[in-house]
Amino acid sequence: MAGDERKNMTRSRGLITFTERDRIAGKTDVENAKRYQAVSRVRRRIKEELPEEIKLLEQHNPDLRDELHVVAAKTPRLPESVPAYVFVKNYSTTGEHEILYDGERINRLNHNGSGEAQISWGYSGRGSHNAVYSVLTHAAHKLGLELRSLSTADRNKFRRKYFQRGEESEWAIPFSEVQIWIQQNDLDTNENPTE
Repeated sequence: MAGDERKNMTRSRGLITFTERDRIAGKTDVENAKRYQAVSRVRRRIKEELPEEIKLLEQHNPDLRDELHVVAAKTPRLPESVPAYVFVKNYSTTGEHEILYDGERINRLNHNGSGEAQISWGYSGRGSHNAVYSVLTHAAHKLGLELRSLSTADRNKFRRKYFQRGEESEWAIPFSEVQIWIQQNDLDTNENPTE
């Protein structure tokens, strides 16, 4: 038996089985369907089982719940070279929740169009709608488009997909994902002649 196999037998697994780890990391020679199946299983655990386990820890062992949050917050989100929107709680320069792109703060726009706004990325409220509007307006501009309007339905769709993170202190969305989302959702845009 190889050393790695013995090591895996003595370790307990976390969220992902050893087979799923290998498939997701591309270490095994399997068809894409099995790789996608592994991703789907992990996603289901994250969305369906993990919240229940966190609730159990909140009720019966808050210290363990806090340890889980610390480990999750320290986990790197994306390599530095990947353009992304980084969401930072209590940003050091402003003391506010901010969204950074390439290390620079983007404008915090009010989804009603009335100037700079407070943002958040929790489950509901104006702050999360403002954050969605800020990201999509910035991304559209980067793509040479002007976002003319953004319906409540579109804001909710984007928010449900990317913002249902509670009040994490820092996380990121790759620019490429936002670009694909804009293209797939046929938003009300004009070509921006200044780009």
